[in-house]
Amino acid sequence: MNFKQIAVLVKNYKDNHLEVAGFDIDTKKWSRPISDNQNTKDAVTFADATYLNGDEVCEVKIFDVVEIKVDDKISDNPIQPENFYYVPNSRWRKIGETDLKNVLKWRGYDDRQEIFFSNGRTISPEEVKLQNNRESLLLLPVTNFEIRVEVS
Repeated sequence: MNFKQIAVLVKNYKDNHLEVAGFDIDTKKWSRPISDNQNTKDAVTFADATYLNGDEVCEVKIFDVVEIKVDDKISDNPIQPENFYYVPNSRWRKIGETDLKNVLKWRGYDDRQEIFFSNGRTISPEEVKLQNNRESLLLLPVTNFEIRVEVS
């Protein structure tokens, strides 16, 4: 059985489950654990994204470094090549914590002029398959962050 050690940089709620991602400590590449359970829709169950801290059960947090059992099943998603199946019902193990300063020291920002190799509003799966270096997650420096909400 293989394990991945991941520094968690992404955690969001997705259809009553969690989407968790970060970078693999060994390869420094993005990595996203997903369940093979169709009900989770490529997310992680709350029960699986927990670890024991003494007697307390804790939900994974941003900047946790966790160890996850990797399933032998291969995720073949051309748009999200960082996905991997984890062994369901196997509790994750927290092995440490990090912070943004260490993350940047370990792997730095992703250097991209364009996201998904296009300035367009959409990109087709066929266009994605033509790219050699595909990632659907990027860590980018932000100098001027703004959110605009249009109400119609």
